[in-house]
Amino acid sequence: MAASASERCLVLGDQGVRVARTAARCQAATPVAPFPDTAARRSLARWTMIEVFDTAAARCALARRKLRCPDCGQALRPWGRARERTIRELGGAVRTVRPDRARCTGCAVTHVVLDAGLLPRHSCTADLVGQALVAAAQGRGHRLIARDLAVPCGTVRGWIRRARRSAGQLWAAGGPRQPPQHSAS
Repeated sequence: MAASASERCLVLGDQGVRVARTAARCQAATPVAPFPDTAARRSLARWTMIEVFDTAAARCALARRKLRCPDCGQALRPWGRARERTIRELGGAVRTVRPDRARCTGCAVTHVVLDAGLLPRHSCTADLVGQALVAAAQGRGHRLIARDLAVPCGTVRGWIRRARRSAGQLWAAGGPRQPPQHSAS
């Protein structure tokens, strides 16, 4: 049974922390290798990626045990760092990031604390992907977009295909649209 969008995304206080709980958006703490047995595969689905808008503030909150586990609600504590990732930014710049990890003091599940500008399991920033999707919505082809953004054509084509495939879900998650209200004069 699929969880609703409100169950998958939870806002924790005023700390600007968004928790994505779906297995599709999980950020692995270590490189993921295919597992032959289903028990190991199920354990990977329990990893949760926590997106933060301010990594410095999140690091302080984590050290003070102010962040809570999205699964059980207990305090999270620092648990080292996740693997190093090379990220491509808008404008062609490349940088290396190493996100923090957290471990729940209650259920012992580990979580990766990832900057909101980064996408889980992607080597490009959200700005770069968003720029490509906006250009595609304006009618530009994937080859032109790829050339302008200095990204492989197949990568841009994949972003566009996935966005088109999930467009119905995104529209439904946005809720029903209310027609504009006109005031009677």
